[in-house]
Amino acid sequence: MLRWVTRCAAVLGVVAVALSALWPAPGATLGVALGAALAVANLYALQWLGARLVSRGDAGGLASTAALFGVKLLAYLGLVFLVYKLFAVDLLALLAGLSVIVLAIPLGAVLGPPLNADSSESIHG
Repeated sequence: MLRWVTRCAAVLGVVAVALSALWPAPGATLGVALGAALAVANLYALQWLGARLVSRGDAGGLASTAALFGVKLLAYLGLVFLVYKLFAVDLLALLAGLSVIVLAIPLGAVLGPPLNADSSESIHG
């Protein structure tokens, strides 16, 4: 399911970047593009860490994966901050790009494949 949501977020990011050309603020298109790229990268990292968490059975593997989730969160927040500080982007445009996740989750759930208990997609994706 998460793979599907990631794909939806990527498509929505492309659509949002195309629509950002209508936004008159300077740096709007760059802000939406960078925000959407960060959002899709975050979903991809969650997908990878989730698959790692499911595949690990030992306590040490679970602890290290949980620590990686924390590192991923801090890195994501740091990257969002750095993008805002280092690039001339509009804050609302950056937030609009980051929020493609908000639309991708219900779209991925509605448009994605049905979840089957026997399917590896329902466990790993």
